[in-house]
Amino acid sequence: MFKTNTILNEETIKELKVLAVSPKKKKFAIILYVVCSLIGLSSIVLGVILSNTSIIIDGVTTALTATIVIWAIFYVRRIFQKTNIKMIEEISKTNSIEIETIFNEDNVIINNLTTSAKIELEYDSFIRLGETSNMYVLFTGSSQQVYVSKNCLNKKEINSFKDFIKEKCKNIKW
Repeated sequence: MFKTNTILNEETIKELKVLAVSPKKKKFAIILYVVCSLIGLSSIVLGVILSNTSIIIDGVTTALTATIVIWAIFYVRRIFQKTNIKMIEEISKTNSIEIETIFNEDNVIINNLTTSAKIELEYDSFIRLGETSNMYVLFTGSSQQVYVSKNCLNKKEINSFKDFIKEKCKNIKW
């Protein structure tokens, strides 16, 4: 059905790090940040008005918790980037990996052309589709990633590819 070749290197991994945290988790973290910040700041103001040090400390703790939540998003992105770059460096002397991805009726076949490794994944194993300006990334529940370069697809094929993924990957929530 679809066959693409993708080259993974440090540059592509840096582009893909924005997909490390799912949109739902980002939204949850932002909401939690706003709520904790508001509670923390209101506790600090209330503590100052009432001259109650324990309320001020609770407010500061809550505000710091909010900051840690947002920091965690950036930390996960950094870990994603470092882990994938390290994997590329371990596998390839040229610091790039060429991957051929074949989407057929039954499953996805991923051929690592650099190491001659091959893996087949069922469509039901995919839980999320991420998109950047140059790539699609399919994520499995076990954090495996399938990379599809948009450069290998023309505009008609890009729309057809999305429809194909929607049809085959029943576990992806759109």
